Amino acid sequence: MTAVWQRGWFWWLLAIVSTLPFVIAPLPMMPDFFSHMGRYHVMNHGAQSPFLPRYYHFQWRLMGNLGVDLLMVPLGHWLPTETAARIAAAIIPPLTIAGIYAVGTAAWGRIQAPALLALPFVYSYSFLFGFVNYHLALALALLVLALWMRSTAIGLPRRWLVFAPLATIVWVAHMAGWGVLVVAIACHELAAVRQPGHRLAAAVARLLPLLVPLLLVLMWRNDATEAAFSPEWDHKLLWLWNLLRAEWQVFDLACLAVLLLLAVALLVAAATRRLSPLRPAAGVGAMPAVLLAAAVLFGCFLVLPNAVFGSYYADQRMLAPAAILYFLAFGAPAGRALGASHARWATLVAAIGVTIFTLRIAETSLGWYQRGGAAVADLQALDHVPRGARIAVAATPSDCGSWPLTGLDHLASLAIIRREAFVDTEWDMAGALLMQPIYNLDLDANDEQDVLLAAPDCPEEQDLSDLLADLPRHRMDFVWIFGSGQPGVPWLHLVDQGPHGRLYRIVR
Repeated sequence: MTAVWQRGWFWWLLAIVSTLPFVIAPLPMMPDFFSHMGRYHVMNHGAQSPFLPRYYHFQWRLMGNLGVDLLMVPLGHWLPTETAARIAAAIIPPLTIAGIYAVGTAAWGRIQAPALLALPFVYSYSFLFGFVNYHLALALALLVLALWMRSTAIGLPRRWLVFAPLATIVWVAHMAGWGVLVVAIACHELAAVRQPGHRLAAAVARLLPLLVPLLLVLMWRNDATEAAFSPEWDHKLLWLWNLLRAEWQVFDLACLAVLLLLAVALLVAAATRRLSPLRPAAGVGAMPAVLLAAAVLFGCFLVLPNAVFGSYYADQRMLAPAAILYFLAFGAPAGRALGASHARWATLVAAIGVTIFTLRIAETSLGWYQRGGAAVADLQALDHVPRGARIAVAATPSDCGSWPLTGLDHLASLAIIRREAFVDTEWDMAGALLMQPIYNLDLDANDEQDVLLAAPDCPEEQDLSDLLADLPRHRMDFVWIFGSGQPGVPWLHLVDQGPHGRLYRIVR
């Protein structure tokens, strides 16, 4: 008898449920995503604005960080920017769940109970921070991996025709997602070499179509492509601690603890070769290949620095796919008879995975609804801002001061969409992104590095008095402050105050 959680319709339901935070919340409270939305608007509508070309330079170029940007080309022309961006981001969780299901069924012939423990990592820290291009690439990588696992009979010429374009698409979406794909497939091929009739040279030849994007990496030459490989070990425990960071710290850490205990239990059950759904397949099967991929990705997390090729949190991004593949590594081949006790154990594991996933979706939905309502109230200050205005922002970093990622250091980027304004909450990373803020280039109040205020747990940032002292106020019209502290200068006049933000007009 097929369990409910092994039926296709059940996974369709999970995919639909995963979009609820985007449906319910007034705003998707993903910090970096606000600034991405500002870039999308300049991309699609900047040429029609009398103001935006003065403030931002946008230029298309081929790079490994274009996933949602490309989706926004048609969506942003058919729909308002904020609506289109919400839809584009909402596609990513169900697509990731489809990838989990595809890899699980390709590995074992049918989805296994531990695969449901991978679901909570769909809304991992990096996705909730707003790394949408990377997570779109990760979802695509899982789907391509599943296709590879099912395509063992495809000859080398046809493999080039199929997988060279697919690998290139994943690379264009985000280079780190392509890296996950290459690692996972390389581990799959390495595990297959142990089987009779499989040779290492043939495995390497099969991998060559995946390496076509290396030519694109050589073409992508810019200042941001240089990386110093020096891991920041003091951050590693922090990233593990934050892996499921969402709205409520106690709940998120409890979920992480439960999943870690189950991860250990699965490994012990497999190592002891108990007759359970956790026993690996006979010979060299799905478990060694997928488990090896998870282990290598975790090793990448340990050795990578915080930034690679202009991509920040490069090491932390490896944790979600490592966790997903780890839980996909345990199962029993289709057709293996299981006893009643084994079936009950599998049902319990599946129930735990679905429960944690559902509760995290509810947690995120409620948190975004509450915090999104406050952000909408803060954005009402833009009613006092004329089109084309220039706004300097001061805000506590999103990951400082509270467990939820506030997004207040990037929220003002929506002024680009709503008021064609200049705000210093975009990134000045020449060559790494399609858009560069140019209005205050080489001055303060130009990019998001000039926004960040010091907080008790982020003392390295600047004080409000220092920010105002360095502000080129003859080039700005407003100062928008999100955080504690009063400006204490006579040339600022309070215009509007919201739940978190205070908008001041600069008095000449």
